[in-house]
Amino acid sequence: MNTAAEQKVEVSDVSAWVALYHRAATVPSTPLVSQDVYDALVDGVDDLRDKAVILVLMESGLRASELVLLDRNMITIGVHTLPGESIQTIATGTVPSVKGGQERQFFLSARAVKAVCDYLTTKRNDDTSPVLFANRYGGRLGAALIRHTLSNWCDRLGIERFGMHEFRRSLAARLCEGGCDLRAIKSALGYVKSESLIDVLPPLALKAV
Repeated sequence: MNTAAEQKVEVSDVSAWVALYHRAATVPSTPLVSQDVYDALVDGVDDLRDKAVILVLMESGLRASELVLLDRNMITIGVHTLPGESIQTIATGTVPSVKGGQERQFFLSARAVKAVCDYLTTKRNDDTSPVLFANRYGGRLGAALIRHTLSNWCDRLGIERFGMHEFRRSLAARLCEGGCDLRAIKSALGYVKSESLIDVLPPLALKAV
């Protein structure tokens, strides 16, 4: 994870992603995983790795099978100007697509960046493994373990269990409610074909491409 300097990225690409996710973040609610559930998870999960994993799943639109492929150098931290001229630390990342096509690009807010950095500096400071999220043996987390971890935290915090796919569906709903078109939503969720969106989009009025 590059905490010193941002890699060279086309400014137009970064600006588009910042605007896309900022618009989604301003939508007050989602019909799937509610903001109250998100807040309860963020406030209640006290394991640094688990909190970072959950925040990345919430914000990135990554599948669990993609998240487990992340290495530290796949995420780049930078400072960007958001709509309204506010300045925030954010991160952009790329990960190999598990559904074919090109590498996926994703975005993380300052809150998720802090969670990932806290985990790495506190739990992984002396470890040279390139893996971003490691299990107790230093290898990659498995998707099954992440599902089990999320269910355990829901039980501990008194939250009704839900599947990790609901994070993706909720992001799709926020993007849709925020006025993003199908092409932008497809890109955010890493789909090659637009028709695949039927699996994640709620029954909302869509803005045509």
